[in-house]
This record gives sequence, C-alpha cells and structure tokens, in this order.
Amino acid sequence: MKKNPLMLFAVFGFVACATGPPPGAPTAAGPNLAPSGATWVITERNSGSFGPSPRQYTMRSLGEQEWAGQKTRAFTDGDTTLHVVPASGELIVRTQGTTPVESYSPPVGFNWPIFVGKSWTRLFRFSDGSRNFDNVQAWYKVEAYEDTAVPAGTFKTFRVSVDISNVKQIFWWSPDLGTSVKTVSERTDRFYLGPGKRETEMLSQDIRK
Repeated sequence: MKKNPLMLFAVFGFVACATGPPPGAPTAAGPNLAPSGATWVITERNSGSFGPSPRQYTMRSLGEQEWAGQKTRAFTDGDTTLHVVPASGELIVRTQGTTPVESYSPPVGFNWPIFVGKSWTRLFRFSDGSRNFDNVQAWYKVEAYEDTAVPAGTFKTFRVSVDISNVKQIFWWSPDLGTSVKTVSERTDRFYLGPGKRETEMLSQDIRK
C-alpha cells in the first residue's frame, strides 16, 4: 500500500509555548503507545495527488524493534513499517522491508505534555527515498479537547493542527488509545506532488492496555 511523504508524523519541540495548561484542564503526559499485538482498522478516502480511493487497511503494533542500531516501537499496515521513538512516539522512518521510503531527522511528532492552546514548531530534514528536503518547518497547535465520533466509537480526543510545506493536517488524537482516530490532510497546488486531500477514520480497534 503506497503512502505519501510528509503525511505520517502524528503517531506524532523545537519551540513550545511558555505557558502551561489552566488548572484542571485535560492534559496528556505522553504518547501511551498501543501495546504489541494491538490492531485497528482504518478507512481512507483520497483525492488528487494522494492517489486512488477508497482504501482500507489494518494497523498492527509490533512492539519493540530496532532501526539503525536504535531501539524503536514499530507499527505496520502489512506493506510498510513505521519506527517511532518509544518514549515520545516521534516518527523516525517508514520502511518497506529494509528500505527507507520516508525518513525524518530529527524525528518529528508531538511535544509532551499536550493541552489545549499549546503550540510548537519543528525543524527537520525529510527524505522520500529519492529526494531530500532540508530545513522543513512544521507548526503544531493543540486546538481543542472534544468528543470525536467515528465508526469505531466516540472517543475523547485532542484536535491537533499541523502546517507544513504547503500541507495542512488535523489529527484527532485519543490519549486512551495512543493513536489518532481521525485525520484530514490537504495539499495545496504548490505542494511538490500536486494538490490533494486525504481523510481517515478508525473503523474498529482491538487495543487493550
């Protein structure tokens, strides 16, 4: 299953906002990643440069793995594998077999803890396997804490927006599941692969913690 560059780093700090959350506000201290063996099914609707639509696939947590001598947590859709930093969930690389098809240096993702109103930026080098992009900057903002209904159920989520290189993304991230239950990604006509839109929702899940 083909995935697209610059679209996968939310399994999710270069600069963070200085203030903390209001007293009693919902706060997520860390990624709470899905344990080994956990699975969840995703439906995906694509247009434009994101390719054919619709698609459906099952994500599976592989637990502890290793990439380039570094301990990671790994997740696969059966075709490609994501390696993330265990303590933070930051995305290091996506591979097909042993071949990197996307890599981020330094890794990209959420700046913990997260709470409504927090914002931060990331500066990194991105490679899609054939092209390298230096000094890519991403702007993150936690916009809301809200109920999000998807086919898998209704979950409490943090809505996090990301602006990066002519792409706008929104993640509805569940602190209970340790993953996003819904995403929207939109590319402008200035994006190097052309304009397009991708929407995903969780259809079902078997994540026991």
